Amino acid sequence: MRIARIVLVVSLLTSAACMTGPRRVNNMSPGDFLVANSPGQLWATLKDGEQMEIDGPKVIQDTIFGWSEGEEVSIPTSDLKEIKVRKMSAFRTSIIPLVLLGGVVGAFTIKHGGTAPPIDSTQTNFCKYNANDPSCLP
Repeated sequence: MRIARIVLVVSLLTSAACMTGPRRVNNMSPGDFLVANSPGQLWATLKDGEQMEIDGPKVIQDTIFGWSEGEEVSIPTSDLKEIKVRKMSAFRTSIIPLVLLGGVVGAFTIKHGGTAPPIDSTQTNFCKYNANDPSCLP
């Protein structure tokens, strides 16, 4: 059970690390963007200047439904001035495997990186032929 929690926490942190901060949607209208992408969270600026964070936004016809500060909201897409959403960052996502690889190599180096003592070939040959000698027992 503890391992499952650790894996869950690491997965959530990894996915959060792959995302950018909220970025403005420029290339299409807010309603069209939400229909095409359906993000889990968005930051909206209305035409009257009010700003709100909407969780779980869904677009039905020309209205956005979702939750803001624990209350249900419905906003016509025509009332939106701009929206911001978090997007996947290709750069951050590509760095994560490199960091994990570096961590594995570092851990391996720390564990196995020391120098081994020189082997005494006379003792090795002696024990090879006199295995019952007490000095040769592990």
